Amino acid sequence: MMTKNLINKIFFILLLFSNLIFQIKFAQAQFNSKYNSLNQSITSIEIDKTRELIELRRYQEAEIKINNHLKEKPRDAQWRYLKALLLAEEGTKDNEQKKIEKSIEIFERITEEFPELAEPYNNLAVLYIWTGESIKARQSLETAIANRPDYILAYENLADLHIFLAKNIYKSGLIREKKSERLRVKSEYLDKMPYISKPKLNLDLKNK
Repeated sequence: MMTKNLINKIFFILLLFSNLIFQIKFAQAQFNSKYNSLNQSITSIEIDKTRELIELRRYQEAEIKINNHLKEKPRDAQWRYLKALLLAEEGTKDNEQKKIEKSIEIFERITEEFPELAEPYNNLAVLYIWTGESIKARQSLETAIANRPDYILAYENLADLHIFLAKNIYKSGLIREKKSERLRVKSEYLDKMPYISKPKLNLDLKNK
């Protein structure tokens, strides 16, 4: 039968052991937190560098970086976004329909997974405009604005889309009725407006 002193010693040892386990777990949690924070910082830097490569049209270098990261994390939203962005930039620059279609496919998938984000909808709209799908483009820009009411680029793209469509409608009307003074005046007024003929892609994906 164990003496009271022995029981107390065993209890004390168990208490020390329990505290030691807690300290180890706490230290591990701190390490994991710092590691994840460091890892996120490194990833953020890599994303910024890749985005800069796309802006500089150094597409091959950007593609290598993107593909390497997607091999490790094929579901990562940031790198998939950059993949779609790269395809969109290359496709619209060189008028490569397959790249544009692939970019649309990726952006559409991102909007399905993250319907609360605004940037993928803006970029989809740009590509829809490029492919002549103006109704889809308008709907995408309206969704982008609904998701982020302070999204100035989406407002600009939506307004430019309406101007572009209005210009085309006036010109179509003038083809049918060349003597229409009202159509002519309005068409000429829109011709003088400093609007952007090519809508802008958003290079950055917020919150993900």
